[in-house]
Amino acid sequence: MNKFFAFLFFGIITISCSKSNLEFENEYETSLRRWEAFKEKSNNSYKYTTYSVSWTGWNTEITITVDQGTIMQVDFIVPQLEQVKRPAEGWSSKIFSEALRKMGYTEEEIEQHEANRTFQTIEWTEDITTLGTHGDYYLRTIDDIYRKAKEEWLVKRAGITNYFESENEGIISRVGSYKEGCMDDCFNGVRIKSIDRK
Repeated sequence: MNKFFAFLFFGIITISCSKSNLEFENEYETSLRRWEAFKEKSNNSYKYTTYSVSWTGWNTEITITVDQGTIMQVDFIVPQLEQVKRPAEGWSSKIFSEALRKMGYTEEEIEQHEANRTFQTIEWTEDITTLGTHGDYYLRTIDDIYRKAKEEWLVKRAGITNYFESENEGIISRVGSYKEGCMDDCFNGVRIKSIDRK
């Protein structure tokens, strides 16, 4: 009788442990294999660009350059403020202020941005010696993103909607989650615009 209960106990444990708490598990595993193949062919040296979109009209792009698995450089830009695209030579105080006017900012708000020289903070570069100067939330390799996807962003939870897309030739293009009922800038994850060999 004891053997029967021991068998039943271990059988229940095995079944409950094998049930995955990962949403999009098959898609994730397929994409991970594509990433591993890309990583091997590129010698783990690549450039990828993430982007974020806000209801406020502020959009950002961050390009991470990785050499043999190590982050070497980060480039941050605001490519567009609503209808105003970033000039090829970068933002100037004048063009930035014009963009804010088109976005409906008051003259008082614009003067505050000019006084704070906000336009100088919407474009920057970090190299190996200055990484993390503007924070560390963006300091991730693609390996880090796959890891975080599995450990956090794709975990099934009540009240959370998870997303997974792999439109970069099978490699992650969007992964993360939204808290149900959230209205503004609710995406917790990453959107990857492009991944290229270095």
